[in-house]
Parts: sequence; structure tokens; C-alpha cells
Amino acid sequence: QDELVDKLRLAAGHSRVMTISAATTENCKELMARLKKFVEAEKKKAIEEDLFDDDVLVAEVDFSKAALDSDSDDFEIISDPAYPGQWRVKGEYIEQIAKMTHWEYPEAVERFGRQLKALGIEDELQARGAF
Repeated sequence: QDELVDKLRLAAGHSRVMTISAATTENCKELMARLKKFVEAEKKKAIEEDLFDDDVLVAEVDFSKAALDSDSDDFEIISDPAYPGQWRVKGEYIEQIAKMTHWEYPEAVERFGRQLKALGIEDELQARGAF
């Protein structure tokens, strides 16, 4: 493993190469901490250099919650009689998932739909006539 890491460092041209394992969670927290620091630095740089398009809304993801600690079953579906046929799903967990979804990718949208189904939100929306 050390030989492979050395080869990767050489190929990358820097020493910021880290081994991780999702199976054992080795170095996963360290990686997330480094990514958070990197994203915050890049965001600050983009704001300072005015690189954001005024029409683009950047969703804030709450990285302080470890692995989406909130209860996935805790959601509420709201409808306004003034807007028939429209619903808003509220809940800390599903809202965090929505913020983390890359809506420009069809696969990500499909995954979000599967999550709605798995959480029972899709069934509740169907019961209210959403589909």
C-alpha cells in the first residue's frame, strides 16, 4: 500500500494524498474535515473575486451534522388552498438531502426520487393526489 501511495504522490506532483476506506471508515472523518476546509476556502475566494453569477443560488449544506443525524421520518407536507395541486415537503433530513442533490444531473434527480419513495414521502404525496 505504501508503494502505491508513493506512486500516487509522484504522479500527482504533491504529497496531499491520503488513503481512506469506506468499509472500515479509516480516515473518512479526516477527509471530510479537509474537504470542508477546502470548500470553505474556495467559496471565500470565489466571493472575494466575485466569481459567483448573480443568478446562481448556492445552497448551504450543514456539515456540522454527522451523517445526517436528524430523523428521516420527521417530515411534514404542507399545501396552501390558494395554490391547489402544489405541496411543500418540510423536514430537516429531506431538506438536507435536497440541498446536497446536484439537480443538473438526471441520475441525481432519480436518486432523490428513490429517497422520497424510501422515506414514504412519495406515498403520502400520492395519497394527496400529487401524482
